[in-house]
Parts: sequence; C-alpha cells; structure tokens
Amino acid sequence: MNQIVKQYISNVKTLFPILGKDERNYIKGLQDNILDCCNDLSSLEELYIQFGSPEEVVNLYYINADMEHINVRLQRKSFFKHCTILIAIILIITLLLHAIYAYQEYKADIIQQNVDIEHAVYE
Repeated sequence: MNQIVKQYISNVKTLFPILGKDERNYIKGLQDNILDCCNDLSSLEELYIQFGSPEEVVNLYYINADMEHINVRLQRKSFFKHCTILIAIILIITLLLHAIYAYQEYKADIIQQNVDIEHAVYE
C-alpha cells in the first residue's frame, strides 16, 4: 500500500472518537475504494481532491450513521472511562493507606526494639 494512502487512512482514523466495528468497516471500505481508484498518487493533496479531507470523510460517516447508536456507544465509553478512573483512585488510596500502616508498624517495631535494648542494658 502506498505511503500516501497509509497517511490519509491514519489521519481519518485519528478523527473518529470511537473506533468500533462499524468505523473499522467504513475505513476498510474507504481504503479499498482508494486502492481501486488511485494507484498512482503523487501527493496527499490529490487524495484530498478526489475523496475529500479526513474531516469531510468522518463528517460524511456521521451524517449517514445512526445517531442513537453512536450516542449509546459514546455514553458507554464515557462510563468505562469514569469507572477506570474510579478504580485507579481507589487502588491508589488503598495502597497509600497500606503503606502508612506498614510505616507505623515499622516505627512501633523500632520503638519496641529500643525499649527492649534499654531494658536489657539496665538488667
């Protein structure tokens, strides 16, 4: 595959907020159309003239897409993102509390050792 086509497809992929099965199929179809139509491209601008800019391609996809389905997928992505952040915060807090507890135990052991040494010296 031509490097120009790879760059164009990469630019299109980066503009999709969610890259699910439908979007991958759309991009695959676009890639097949480009490869069938234009084998002798010399610049990215030629590709933009024939197929439109990556922004136009993504906008065309969303104009023809089922918005209800896309909204559900965006909400699901947002939900998973928030859940992941929450789990990470809980994990960090748990590890921090464990570290504090372990440090307090360490300090108590050191104090106990000093008391034992002082007690042994005085006996």
